[in-house]
Order: sequence, then C-alpha cells, then structure tokens
Amino acid sequence: MNAKLLWLPKIIELTDFGGNFLLYQDYLYSIFKRDFIDSFPKLGRSPVFHFKEDTNGKRNIFWHLTTEIDQTNNQRNSDLRRCERLVWIRPIIKNYLEPEIFYWEKTNKKEIRSYLFIPDVNYLIILKKTKTIYYLITAYPINYENKKERFLKEAEFYNPKNAKTAL
Repeated sequence: MNAKLLWLPKIIELTDFGGNFLLYQDYLYSIFKRDFIDSFPKLGRSPVFHFKEDTNGKRNIFWHLTTEIDQTNNQRNSDLRRCERLVWIRPIIKNYLEPEIFYWEKTNKKEIRSYLFIPDVNYLIILKKTKTIYYLITAYPINYENKKERFLKEAEFYNPKNAKTAL
C-alpha cells in the first residue's frame, strides 16, 4: 500500500477467521455497528448517517456494503473484496481532505451525490448530500480499469483540485 495511506486500516480477511464465514460476518457487523450505529462519522462538520431499514437482523446498508448484485438472478451475494474493506469507510470519510482522496460532488436525479475515491487502492464511497447531513449510499472497490478512468475523469471535471493528483 502507498506509504501515504498509513492511516487506512489493514483489510480484514476471511482467513483471519479460519474461513468461518459466519464468524467473519458477525465481526464485520460489529465494525459496522461501532462505526455507523453506536456513533457516526463526520464529513467536515456534517454527520454521515445511513437509512435504518433492517433485513435478517442487520441494517440493509450493511448488506449493500458487503455484497454485490448478481446480474443473472438479481440476488445479492457476499463479495469478499467489499467485506475486507468495510473497515476503511469511516476513516476515509473522516480523512476526506487527505491529498490521496479525490472528493467531488455531482447532481444525480435531483440529488447531490458526494464521491470519495482513492485511486491508489481503487476504492470508492458514495454519499447522498442534504443541506446539513450526508447519508451513506454505497462503498466498493473498483475492479475495472475503465471504471477507474471514468471516476478519475469525473473527479477532475467536478473538482479541478483533483487534476494535479490524477496525473
């Protein structure tokens, strides 16, 4: 990992739990609970909340952050890359002004979306912005070079300060 990203926690792997996925998932949920239920991060002075609907005893946003939709059957399946990086979300939000994080906003269907992207580790967080607060919408690793290039172009277009870092 980039030496400048030492503030980013180590990923949490399934192998750390001897391959026991249920233990792993429970541990990940304890991190989510610590970071987003028991307290909440702030982006600048604005709190970052999440929508509080539950499924199977866990917040829907947790399932969204740790699974990926299978386009063939429209089911959500666990995504280990998302799971491993769940621990990154709060620190990235907290450190959004770090030069390694590209931050920009754009209007999407009459909503303002805020994007936090770290090209060095190909990770993206999307928040919904309101007048005084944010809502966590999603976070995931960028797995394809063309998507990374698209987000780099957006970052530069919507926030020219990103252009120097993107080169």
